[in-house]
Amino acid sequence: MKKLLVVFLLLASFLVFAEVKNPDTIIRVNMAGEPDTFDPHFAYDTASGEVLSEVYECLIEYVGSSVTEMAPRLATQVPTLENGLIKDDGKTYVFPIRKGVKFHNGAELRPEDVEYSFERGLLFDPAGGPMWMLWEAMFEVYALEELVEAVTGKPYSEMIDSNTGEPLPEYKDALVKIYTDYIDPAIEVEGDNVVFHLKRPFGPFLSILCGYAN
Repeated sequence: MKKLLVVFLLLASFLVFAEVKNPDTIIRVNMAGEPDTFDPHFAYDTASGEVLSEVYECLIEYVGSSVTEMAPRLATQVPTLENGLIKDDGKTYVFPIRKGVKFHNGAELRPEDVEYSFERGLLFDPAGGPMWMLWEAMFEVYALEELVEAVTGKPYSEMIDSNTGEPLPEYKDALVKIYTDYIDPAIEVEGDNVVFHLKRPFGPFLSILCGYAN
């Protein structure tokens, strides 16, 4: 029994200190299935999420298995009333963006990149995707189409060419104004901060951002 224990310990030591062949490669096993997509604004399945969690970062994250305690990631602080980063009775959230974060191509992350990522997700808003959570939190609707109809009084589907997916000429200006007058002002860059303006206080907003990859 003692010999067996010694052999086991020697083997364990060898495995711990053995040279890693590919230290820059992450290997995941026992995945839930094949990922549907590597685009975080389209991904809404478990397998895709498993991969994306190893590639992308969130502004903030849950601490361990907790679903209440949060820690900063791309942001340097988790917004709270106490630190002054939640304002306007819970309608404004300020995220100071961490400096020195690099993309995979070596470019440095800027607050404008974070703004772009969130606005891209809202504008793409794929059917069956996860963006409804951000739409509900920020605009009190569940999709881009709902906001368009609420503002213009016309169904989004009637403003788009069904063959090309492009706006019909007579509605192009109205659709551009949806972005310039509603979406763009809702997510702004102020210095090193990204600022979110919600239509109303929304308690789960930080929880949503814990799962939103950039």
